[in-house]
Parts: sequence; structure tokens; C-alpha cells
Amino acid sequence: MDVILSPIRISEMNQLVQDAVRIALIEWAKSFNPSKPNEVMDITDLMEMTGYKRGYINKMVHFHTIPCHKPTDGKLFFLRSEIMEWIRSGRRATRNEITKAVNDNFKK
Repeated sequence: MDVILSPIRISEMNQLVQDAVRIALIEWAKSFNPSKPNEVMDITDLMEMTGYKRGYINKMVHFHTIPCHKPTDGKLFFLRSEIMEWIRSGRRATRNEITKAVNDNFKK
């Protein structure tokens, strides 16, 4: 097997890792009980679904970056369908898609 080494910026490596994690999370979440899209989950269920730690989920709730419900100003609840949409909404274009878009714009 040939190994090709080339310099890569930290920001590019960061983007590659984020894309790979997001894609893996989306693929895993698709297989995670898709028969119940409106299933109500608590924070423990969400931790299991996403792999995020409790503190990180609470931080996202605090900054309103993740959809949640708090009907009694107590326990947090999450709808599986809303979490799946939230995950899907963060899709980033691949390098090939970006290159194609740039090339298509130059052709015009």
C-alpha cells in the first residue's frame, strides 16, 4: 500500500474530522430506532443517541443551539424527529461539491 504524505493546514484537518464525525453520526442516527420519529427522549437518551456528554448537551440547550422542550421548567425533553432534523441541517459540502460549484460558476 502506498502512503502519500502532503502538508495540510490545521483548519483543513479540522474540517475533514468534523465532516467525518458528522457523517458517521448521521449514519448511526439513521439506524437508531427510526420507527419512532416523534419519540420523546430525555437527556440520557440523547446522550446515547449522539455520544455527547451531559454537560455539552446542557451547554447547547443554554445557548439555544439544540431543539428541546421543557414543559414544566424542570426536566428536558427532546423529540427524535427534531434532533434528526437538527443533525441533518448541519451538513457541509464536500471538497468535490465545492470544486464542482466553483468550476460551474467559472464556466458561466
